[in-house]
Amino acid sequence: MPRISSHHAKQTAPTSSMETLIENDESKPEPEEEESGKATTEAEPDLSSSDIADNNQNLKPYKKPPRKFDWLLEKQPWANWREKAKIGSDLKDDGDCFFRHGDITNALKKYHKAFLYLRGAEVDKSQIYEYNAPIIMHPNGGSTIVKNPELENLRATVSECANNIASCLLIKENPDYDRILIRIDQALKFNSENWKALYNKGFILYQQKNFEGAMWLLKKASRKPESNAEPNVKKYLNLSLEELKGKELSLDKALETLFLPLLK
Repeated sequence: MPRISSHHAKQTAPTSSMETLIENDESKPEPEEEESGKATTEAEPDLSSSDIADNNQNLKPYKKPPRKFDWLLEKQPWANWREKAKIGSDLKDDGDCFFRHGDITNALKKYHKAFLYLRGAEVDKSQIYEYNAPIIMHPNGGSTIVKNPELENLRATVSECANNIASCLLIKENPDYDRILIRIDQALKFNSENWKALYNKGFILYQQKNFEGAMWLLKKASRKPESNAEPNVKKYLNLSLEELKGKELSLDKALETLFLPLLK
């Protein structure tokens, strides 16, 4: 491994005692100054990747600094996902603020980061028991699972965040509908009743001339009372119905033209 070479003593001609005293008095540098002065005159070592790996083996392991929530994590096992959910929810609120002010680029960045936090906070399989507790047993038989309302709200927030990403991508010029549909399907996976995601998917299917699929999704979205605030839901629902009626009329006319001569 290349290393900085050590300093060798220089051999000089013998001098008188007076000259030696003068030299020693004038050239007595501080230890640190001598080291730094000589180091600058030498070439910087060219370390290879293997040399760097050897150096890394000698480093002490990095210890993560303690967080203020560590004591809470020990007392409450759910505090970890609650902390992630809080960060993700705050980032989503920031994204909403940017979106309302027309800053789509920064809104998209916030929504992406929020989705990662919220997705990481989602319940895993090892926590399914607490997620489904408590279970109410009925006297006449059967049972009802009462799900954790906090986790239900978390899934709804994840769905909203994924749909907000899709909404930002839809606003951009020449949107990639296939890519946006992936985000909308994520939103509907976490909350199949998200009417905004239903509308966005119905709108895309209408643009792709899948009028039957668009009609089904837009009709489902229109049943939600909240959708009354968005007039485009009924607008594209009616347009889809008109396109389907036009196709039916065209089909009937084609069949009539094909089979009418045979009936005569």
